Parts: sequence; structure tokens; C-alpha cells
Amino acid sequence: MKLKLDLDDFRVSAGKGFRIKRVKTKVSKLYDGDAHYESLIAEFRVEIDDLQQKMYAQDRQGLLLVFQAMDAAGKDSTIKHVMSGVNTQGV
Repeated sequence: MKLKLDLDDFRVSAGKGFRIKRVKTKVSKLYDGDAHYESLIAEFRVEIDDLQQKMYAQDRQGLLLVFQAMDAAGKDSTIKHVMSGVNTQGV
């Protein structure tokens, strides 16, 4: 099960003049139900951990995650849930 998401919409290159107003912040429905969601999260935890280890080893790149929502929208639990597979020593 693959997620159909074009990450180029969310990638920012150095020197391009970042403007938050120009960044895409909403995506269409990404999963078909709870079971599909859980399987995607499990896959992405492994991928995020692998990429994080590579970035930490290279010591040249970083990952910035921006969570923007109203109070009580679930930002904390989302971060906890998604990042639970990442080694905190490299964060």
C-alpha cells in the first residue's frame, strides 16, 4: 500500500526565498480507513528512522516539521505517534 503524495509540493530549497504563504498546507484524503492508516504509519516510521539516521551520520542536513493547527487539534499526539519510531539521539 503506497501513499500518493507528491513531496515536491512540500520541499523547500535553500536560496529560493521561502514564503510560508506559498507553501501548500492541505492535501486530499490520504488513506482509506484505520487499518490502511496504521499500515502506512508503520511503513513511514521505518522510512523516517532510516532517513534520520542517514542525515545524522552525514551531519549536513536536517528535517523541519511544521505543525500548525488550533489548540486541541491533536498536534502533540500526532508528533508522538508519527515520531515514535525515530531515535531521539539524532533529533
